[in-house]
This record gives sequence, structure tokens and C-alpha cells, in this order.
Amino acid sequence: MIFSAPLGAGHVARQRLCRAGESLVWAMYRQTFYYAVDGLDQLGAPGRSSFTRGLSAMGRGVGDLALTFVGGGGDSGDDNAPAADHLVFGPSGESLAVRAVSRFGPGGHLNRLWALTSERLVVAERVAAA
Repeated sequence: MIFSAPLGAGHVARQRLCRAGESLVWAMYRQTFYYAVDGLDQLGAPGRSSFTRGLSAMGRGVGDLALTFVGGGGDSGDDNAPAADHLVFGPSGESLAVRAVSRFGPGGHLNRLWALTSERLVVAERVAAA
């Protein structure tokens, strides 16, 4: 056991987030989330249909392939969005999942504690003192 390691998500959630009488179902630290919701893009803006998104992705793939053949390299820059470590999903933009996390910015790289208790979903951000 390493005593200098930070406490786990479950321990922190039980100590800091659970109210009297609540039981902790699960807790985890995550940094980047995106939406997987019908009618929204991955950042929560009204999105295009899945057919249009598929055609757009295919066009980007063909463009990268052409750049590779002509110039010896495609779009391999570091301007790509960070990979998601979890998704918020639901049937529509009005779903409970989307409303529950609407105040948090998707696609960012911010350490958050996500905890599900017997009563509620808690998303806690660490705020640094000024």
C-alpha cells in the first residue's frame, strides 16, 4: 500500500458528496466527455443527420488520402479534440442525461468526480482558489 497516492474516487465521494442516508452506487474520475445524443453533435450543438455526418466523414477521409498521395502526409496535426473517456447519451437533447450535465463543457480536459448515489448523480469539479 502506498500512502502518498491520492484517495480513490469511491472514498472521496463517500466522504465529501454523500448525504446522510444515501448509499454510493459508483464513482469515477473522468476528464473528457462528449454527447452521443440523437439530434446533437458531440459538443451538444444541434447536429446534422447521421447520413450527412457519414458523408462528411467520408469526404474528410478521401481528402486525407489524397494529401498523403500527393504531399506525403495527411492531416496528422495536434489540433484534434481530446479523446473522450466517457459519453453522455440519451434519446434527444431534452433527455434527463443532457439536462443533468448541461452546465459542464463537453470536450474539455478537466478532472471531474462523477458519482451515482441512491438519490442523485453528482458531478464535482475541482475549483482552484484564486
